[in-house]
Amino acid sequence: RAGRLDAICQRLSDAGMTVTIDDVHRTSGSASSLGRPHVADAMVAKGYVEDRDEAFRDWLSDGKPAYVPRRSVALEEGIDLIHNAGGVAVLAHPWGRGAQQDLTPQVIASLSAYHQLDGIEVEHQDHDQVARRMLFDLGGRLGLV
Repeated sequence: RAGRLDAICQRLSDAGMTVTIDDVHRTSGSASSLGRPHVADAMVAKGYVEDRDEAFRDWLSDGKPAYVPRRSVALEEGIDLIHNAGGVAVLAHPWGRGAQQDLTPQVIASLSAYHQLDGIEVEHQDHDQVARRMLFDLGGRLGLV
């Protein structure tokens, strides 16, 4: 994430809004992981935008001037990399932000069967009670943590 944040801050600076990583840290409180919401908070604190909504609408969303895409690997490859390093592969908030259409129960079952997915996160702010129950039941059926 640090590389992405550096790139976002650089794009904002190039646009005349000097936001540094130190600014982001100052406004992030005790957050253990920094992301675009914290950049938005720094933009608000420096008076460049009125609120987070404006920061995302005009600067930080896909297609906007300071947006930097995330780097990622295919889930299958990621699971294999984690296992090869001796780790436990758990899908974090699999149904957050509309991901349920991509990470269907069938896809999760396939990841479990063919790549030995170890677990799925159930309790997350992006999951409503129905999603939590469904993920909990799915994890139980698949033997996931």
